[in-house]
Amino acid sequence: PIFDYTHIARLYLQENKITYFPLELLDKLSNLNEIQLYGNPIKNLPEEVFDFEGNCLEDIQNYLEALELITQASNSGQRELDLRGRGLKTLPDALFELEDLRRLFLTNNQLITISPRIGNLKGLRVLGVEDNQLEYLPEELGYLSSLRFLDVSGNKLTSLPESFLSLQLSSNETKKWDNKGLRLSRNNFAISDEWLENNEPLIIIERIIRDGKINQKIQAKNSILDLSNQGIVDLTTEVLEKYDITYVEILRLEDNQITHFPTDLLDKLPNLKELYLQGNPIENLPKEVFDFDGNCLESVKNYLAQSQQQTPQPLTQQTSQQQESQQQTQKFQQFTPEPETSKNFTQTINGVSFEMIWVEGGTFTIGSAKGNKSEQPPTQITLESFYMAKYPVTQELYGAVMGKNPSHFKGNPQNPVEMVSWNDAQTFIKKLKELLPSGGRGLFRLSSEAQWEYAAKGRQKSQDYEYAGSNDINEVAWYEENSNDKTQPVGLLKPNELGLYDMSGNVWEWCEDDWHNNYEGVPSDGAAWIDNHRASFRVLRGGSWSDYAAYCRVAFRDYDAPDRRNSSFGFRLVCSL
Repeated sequence: PIFDYTHIARLYLQENKITYFPLELLDKLSNLNEIQLYGNPIKNLPEEVFDFEGNCLEDIQNYLEALELITQASNSGQRELDLRGRGLKTLPDALFELEDLRRLFLTNNQLITISPRIGNLKGLRVLGVEDNQLEYLPEELGYLSSLRFLDVSGNKLTSLPESFLSLQLSSNETKKWDNKGLRLSRNNFAISDEWLENNEPLIIIERIIRDGKINQKIQAKNSILDLSNQGIVDLTTEVLEKYDITYVEILRLEDNQITHFPTDLLDKLPNLKELYLQGNPIENLPKEVFDFDGNCLESVKNYLAQSQQQTPQPLTQQTSQQQESQQQTQKFQQFTPEPETSKNFTQTINGVSFEMIWVEGGTFTIGSAKGNKSEQPPTQITLESFYMAKYPVTQELYGAVMGKNPSHFKGNPQNPVEMVSWNDAQTFIKKLKELLPSGGRGLFRLSSEAQWEYAAKGRQKSQDYEYAGSNDINEVAWYEENSNDKTQPVGLLKPNELGLYDMSGNVWEWCEDDWHNNYEGVPSDGAAWIDNHRASFRVLRGGSWSDYAAYCRVAFRDYDAPDRRNSSFGFRLVCSL
């Protein structure tokens, strides 16, 4: 107060003992264009923002602007936060408390690292951190199992944390991501951008992590021989003669053109502990023995030993996974559906039948007072009766109507169809109506969000379960921990109180509604909540094979763009007479 600071242009406060910087001070210094604060123990600002020699005004302003946007997102329950191009050197701690956040864009800032607290954002699906100055990524980022898209291109990364292997970013049917889900170009990896852009994510990640390990271990001991992706065709011992293989512990030969594996090679590698052969057209070994992600040394040894005894029975990871899946199926087949009412009906299209379950109308409370902000406020809804399909649309039914199967997880026609957008579901329904005589029995469509939750909760027979039919998720849902990283045939688990299967887990189910951040203003009659000018997103409900248990709760809500396809997106029919 003793100064007239209205016209101050430069303020120097460095090397004091200031512990708290009054942020409103900047509003009062309308002509300020420079401030220096380094050398102070300020606690309400991150060190990256002020503790360096030079003008920190812009850094503080950028930080405060980001903090304001984060606060707005928190108050409104936003699912998306855009902090692109804001000159941020660090991220406010408040960001990592946004439990509802699904998409986070941090492109074109000055971030050197990301806080390990990123692991708190359990529902994060999209993360864009391209064109920063990141030198490393936290291990916690690799444990975000909900993540579907990650862009860290244009940084200074030389390696990736081992936890990234748990993301399983492969395009093959046992993994979660497609090959467009990871972007790593324009970093300092020891492999070319072309290679990064033309290989499967899991292979890329394994290679990057391996390169980092190889570089470290070779300095200490020459125990790793990496000949992967070298165009090798004839793997004779002469190829290896230029190397001292006596002490080799890890031999990497992936992605070559090797057609014959010398059976005496292992005898010449007495210290070998790991062998990798994936991606080769080897003819004298069964694919199950070597062509999988991971160390195949034991399975190759077993096969060669059994071949000598004329009883080759290789053991593989795939076999054990199949056995586990069969055990799960047998375990849950003990459940029997509840008796069906005489009001249910069956519809047949091109030889494929599907059953519709009568859902008697009534009043219920949509949402949850204990749930996320998007599930609030709990609101009373009164609905008329309707029919809902017993199962989500299967690949068999989708093929009967559309003449094709877009699904990622093919192999069983009773699996739910996936890789379908909201728009695809509407096209299916239109085609279905055209194929059914007089449009079929009733008006088929997607459910409203209120209809979906009403049916999932089992009203009027509701037992107030957390998931659709049970408080034990393993009884009713295929999700992250029991799905074997893929969809499962419909109807294997326990139904809910109305006899509806797979309402929790297996695939997300599109609803007719536009997305709204909460239930303020939701139609009281249970009709689909559609804006005059349709919003950018549509509602998804139920959770999926790749999600945490929390996402499979009957009250949990999510959304995506109507043209978005994903191996966890499906749909279920309803109709009214």
